[in-house]
Amino acid sequence: MDTGLLYHELTHCVDDTDPIYAGFREGLANFGAAYLFEMLGQEGDTAHAFASNLEAFRRDYLGRDLAYWRIQDYGPSAGFFLHFARRRFLDGFAR
Repeated sequence: MDTGLLYHELTHCVDDTDPIYAGFREGLANFGAAYLFEMLGQEGDTAHAFASNLEAFRRDYLGRDLAYWRIQDYGPSAGFFLHFARRRFLDGFAR
């Protein structure tokens, strides 16, 4: 049961925020899953979670030059949050 989906859903259980844009709720759950991988030392899964969410953010948000409230759920909105923490946590991971 040690999966990204479990971590994603667990983050929903502990997330007590009410984001202004609904898509950010799923992004926060993906963000939480990425950090759970990192905290548990699951390096391969951490690298994949960070890289795939950041790529979705670049491709679906930055690459399309959208307003931030139009960011899509899941990967793109998680990448929005991960984008700001990338330098600290991605050193050594593929970009």
